Amino acid sequence: QMREAGELRQLLQSVDADGTGSVSLDEFLQLGDAPRLNAILEVMGLDIRDANLLHSMLRSAGESSEVNLDFLVDAMMRMKGPAMSVDLQALAYKTDLLQE
Repeated sequence: QMREAGELRQLLQSVDADGTGSVSLDEFLQLGDAPRLNAILEVMGLDIRDANLLHSMLRSAGESSEVNLDFLVDAMMRMKGPAMSVDLQALAYKTDLLQE
């Protein structure tokens, strides 16, 4: 699992165009435009169907418009598994918003 996290970190660093150590929404959306990256994510069990929502959920945990790479890697590793994982995370996020 450490190896996969390292590979994921490298993938995310490849879209961190400005080298800030965090990923903006525009940079994150580049994952969807790169078939090779999507194939690697799929092999890892990560299916990101709604990148906008995922980035928004993760960004809401901080005060920046970008998501820290380490936080992003950790969150995505927790979502590994069936494609439904991201759906459950989205549901939890929307529920929290409704309760506020």
